[in-house]
Amino acid sequence: MRFKTTRTKHGGISAVTGASVGAKAAERRSIAKPRRSARAVGLVALLVAGYLVAPAQMDVRAYRAPNHIVMALRHLQTNEPWNGIVYSDGVERYGVLTWGSSCAVSAKGHLLTANHVVSGGERYVVGGWQDTKKLVAAEVIKRDEENDLAVIKVDPPNDLAWITREFAGTEQVQEGMEVFIWGYLEVPGGFMQFLRRGVISNNTPLDAQSRVLYLETTAAFGSSGSPAFLQNGTPLGIVTSAVRLPGGLPLPAGVAGAIPGEKVNKILREAGVTTAGETATTR
Repeated sequence: MRFKTTRTKHGGISAVTGASVGAKAAERRSIAKPRRSARAVGLVALLVAGYLVAPAQMDVRAYRAPNHIVMALRHLQTNEPWNGIVYSDGVERYGVLTWGSSCAVSAKGHLLTANHVVSGGERYVVGGWQDTKKLVAAEVIKRDEENDLAVIKVDPPNDLAWITREFAGTEQVQEGMEVFIWGYLEVPGGFMQFLRRGVISNNTPLDAQSRVLYLETTAAFGSSGSPAFLQNGTPLGIVTSAVRLPGGLPLPAGVAGAIPGEKVNKILREAGVTTAGETATTR
């Protein structure tokens, strides 16, 4: 039922429902009704003409398929204690130093991640493959330490989903645009991908060398290396926790950094990674 409020002569508020409360109120309703109907008809006409289109809700679940967990390992001696996650390949034991995310960018097994995710380990392995819990060895083939980016290479154990679009440059994005991120978080018994949503909070460069996108989102440990996507599915950057504000200050809570698309596209070109001729973001 629609409610309407009128002020009494004493300044009070009285609710008016569909019931009649006097000739004047009825007259006002009878006059206003056609105006509202005309406005509604006008909006319908605009919708039919294609000028007003309600945005469709995109299914973002497919965009977790190119994401894979990356772990940096340290070899453990026999009976060496380790206060953390232990990985075994059936022969040797390894302690997990750290982990992050990566995204497949070619059908040949090239993955993109944050450089600090694949630094300091004796060995790196990649998981998150469809229909198998197998971890495969990864080789770092290209690093950009200044921009915290790295390209790694694996031999995929099964069909691979990969990102085929170029990453959007900073000139294509602006503050207020909505973004989403899939990142790996630790859960009892292993790891799981969680969806994070947010907006571009700042796209203003501090200087030409430290070009970074700032995202207002709840990205957590394990999100570094994840691709950030615009709501239309276009990748715009790689999430990194290594970003600092001027003076070395950490980012405030609720803000994550992302290495922008032009720097991502540059390292992919330098590593010889191309998506030309490849046909699908997921398969």
